[in-house]
Amino acid sequence: MTKGCYAEGKDGYCEYASKQAFIIQNQYRAEKGIAPLIWSKELFDVAKIRCKELIKLFSHTRPNGEDCSKLFIEFFGRERCRRFQTNYSDWTKASGELHVCSAENCYNENIGHGLFSVSGIMISWKNSPGHLRTLINSRYVSGTIVCYFDNSGEQYWTSSFAVVDIDNIK
Repeated sequence: MTKGCYAEGKDGYCEYASKQAFIIQNQYRAEKGIAPLIWSKELFDVAKIRCKELIKLFSHTRPNGEDCSKLFIEFFGRERCRRFQTNYSDWTKASGELHVCSAENCYNENIGHGLFSVSGIMISWKNSPGHLRTLINSRYVSGTIVCYFDNSGEQYWTSSFAVVDIDNIK
């Protein structure tokens, strides 16, 4: 897929490609018997930040040396993250198994860099054991995918996952 296919992108972000990749991701989860993720506008905003950070350091470690999950806490704040944790614990308890997560464990991500088509980034993640584990983890309830082109035309992808429906827990 050429950059021209992403013409609707604003400030380098390609929302159409992002949503198409998200649809493919959910189709794959469904093929594996796993519930689809709920699109999260708020996680989209987090993933946009992560895509720009990947330009400086392509890693799950942020350019400031922190783990990527720290951005999740920084973005939502500790109080809201506590509500995410409580919601997750209540939800798992109601389903018969009590699970507890830390604020850091409420979030995960897959990242990619290179010239990928919408389906190509998904193939890349499916062929990577660590990315695949995240992709098909049934604990994750909501998510998003961001495709971003930097000023030189390099393409970056971030797929974010959360254990709760982020947009509905204020």
